[in-house]
Amino acid sequence: MRRPFWKRYYYEYLSDFIAFLTPPDAGSGYRVISDELGRVPDVQAFLEEVKKILPADGRVIVTQYSALWEPVLRVASHLGLRSDKDEQNWLSMHDLKNFAYLAGFEVVRSGSKMLMPIYIPGLAETLNILVANIWPFSKLGLFHYVVLRKPEPQASLKPGANPTNPSIS
Repeated sequence: MRRPFWKRYYYEYLSDFIAFLTPPDAGSGYRVISDELGRVPDVQAFLEEVKKILPADGRVIVTQYSALWEPVLRVASHLGLRSDKDEQNWLSMHDLKNFAYLAGFEVVRSGSKMLMPIYIPGLAETLNILVANIWPFSKLGLFHYVVLRKPEPQASLKPGANPTNPSIS
């Protein structure tokens, strides 16, 4: 039996948002890690492994529930409105960016999305498409996202140049 639309709205919104972040010609250069880092025992090691298999021009899209929504999601789980009842680590946007940095990634884009995870005609579209992009509401989204890439290689130094004491002319 298929779930009613209002119960699968979050997943369809998330899928459409990831498709928006991924260019049509991306091919296999993009990896998506959706709502999984909170269950990984060693986030840094996991991201380092992803980096090893990522092409040089590839990107990683990470989505993760916002810690601000933890109480709401716990209540929804207890009431049976949410099927995901696993315990997870609640990672903030700052945590996601720090783990990415430690794993050797560069953050290309980041933000929070989705203020209304349940579909109510008119209201859900207004909140999620319009209001979620206006400060301060843009910080209150249900999920954080970061788009990561491998850093571009540093330009090689000229012979005889000192990297710790650059010269200025």
